[in-house]
Amino acid sequence: MISEKCGIPSESIIFGRTEKGKPYTVNTDIFFSISHSGDVVVCAVSENEIGIDVEKIRNVRLRIAEKFASPEEIGYIGDNLTRFFEIWTLKEAFFKCKGTGLGADIRSVTFDINGGI
Repeated sequence: MISEKCGIPSESIIFGRTEKGKPYTVNTDIFFSISHSGDVVVCAVSENEIGIDVEKIRNVRLRIAEKFASPEEIGYIGDNLTRFFEIWTLKEAFFKCKGTGLGADIRSVTFDINGGI
């Protein structure tokens, strides 16, 4: 995808990683993000910083949300696994875009059910 977007051969693309581990291309102005879960792989390519996440909906202890979700998000999640993964993937994609990793400030970013921050 990067090769197609830049018009250069894929073997010419040089990859690097930031201090926090975010991958980037050294010799292009293109940004990308990759995620996988189960048998699904997604890749997003952009001229701007980007983050993407995908998660297979599976049984988890919903109390885990207390470690990453704000009180408003916990109220939205309730006992709904789909909503749990909706909030998780929003946060994962957001922090991938920022390139900071999932740090201590993960609960300080709150997404509303309409997709805002």
